[in-house]
Amino acid sequence: MISTAAVRGNANPGIVPPWLQGADAGTPTAAAPATAVARGAHAAGTTHPIGVIGAPARDVNRGVVIIGTAEELDRWLNGDHGPQGDFGHGHDHGGAGLAPDEHAAPYRHDSAKEAAELVVAKQEMSSIRDFFRTLGVKDSEGNDPAPVSIDDSVENAYYDPNTDEVVIGELPLSQIEDGAEDVSFTKAPDVLAHEWSHRIVSHLVPGIQDGGEDAAINESLADTFAAAYDTKNWTIGEGLGLTIRTLDHPERDTIEHAGGHPGSVADVDRMFREGSEYITEEGQPEPHALSALPSKAASLIGQGLGRDTMAKIYLKAVRDYMEPGKKIEGLASNTIQSATDLFGAGSKQVGVVKQAWDAVGVLELLDGNGGSTRDRASTQSRMRTEPPLGASFGERA
Repeated sequence: MISTAAVRGNANPGIVPPWLQGADAGTPTAAAPATAVARGAHAAGTTHPIGVIGAPARDVNRGVVIIGTAEELDRWLNGDHGPQGDFGHGHDHGGAGLAPDEHAAPYRHDSAKEAAELVVAKQEMSSIRDFFRTLGVKDSEGNDPAPVSIDDSVENAYYDPNTDEVVIGELPLSQIEDGAEDVSFTKAPDVLAHEWSHRIVSHLVPGIQDGGEDAAINESLADTFAAAYDTKNWTIGEGLGLTIRTLDHPERDTIEHAGGHPGSVADVDRMFREGSEYITEEGQPEPHALSALPSKAASLIGQGLGRDTMAKIYLKAVRDYMEPGKKIEGLASNTIQSATDLFGAGSKQVGVVKQAWDAVGVLELLDGNGGSTRDRASTQSRMRTEPPLGASFGERA
């Protein structure tokens, strides 16, 4: 997903920054950095709150048309609205309407505009599933049909593992740029691939999205697979009219955080200090910001070996070796082992993977057995013990 604002239950954070979903645009905070305040400010010096922190991601009282087959979609778009009527506005479907057949995942929407977006989403999701199928992901590994909801009242896009549902809303671009119109996330194929990747990872590594560095790893994996799917560049979200993240140049990512995102361990040590914009109110590293570190390594692997090879290495790492709670250097170790299994210990591929993790400063955090030096309870540890990471990157302060 793309943000850390509350969605529902334990759903992944969404694709947009938290300040777009609830932070008051008037005061620079960790949730709404200074650049966000400047962009969110309106004429005459007035500012407006954006969303409601802690509010449900979707209004469960809104009527939802459920369409499960292409034929049902065609009928609906051609005017056969069944018992919903009024193009789905404000109805109470009460279990009635165009229900999906037993073999089709429901696609939900609530207006004619959303119905058009649904068509785009359904086509793109089919293409994304084909991509993962070609990569070797089985339906049982999270690549089977799943519910997709189009809800323009949601200022986000996210995957909810509790309902096994992808929810696609709108980027509130009007809150960033004066005169701009909000834009559906269906315009960004890499965002849809990002959310579907969360589903794959959630099925392959249950528990990885629980928080802390796991959440950052989860976000990085979703961006990595999205970049393997959408190969035009190394950015996420450019179809929306702005770039949300840039895997190969995270320092350029000022939409979410004014100071950009870290591209090295040294950057993490400098940025992730208590009270900074990179730390959540709960004292945890903001996952999208921290995800930039492993994502930079992934982009270097992709540039060195090609995106298909990168994706194969990461899939095997996730499927065969990844466990929750193993830190970012655990991901490095997993990808090195995966490349070794696929290509041999002395292969060019293993060398490129190691070089990538070395370039961002993570390789030196691995001990000789592929574990983390941060796991050692020793005064000789290179890690600080103060928040936010519990044991953060860098030298002791």
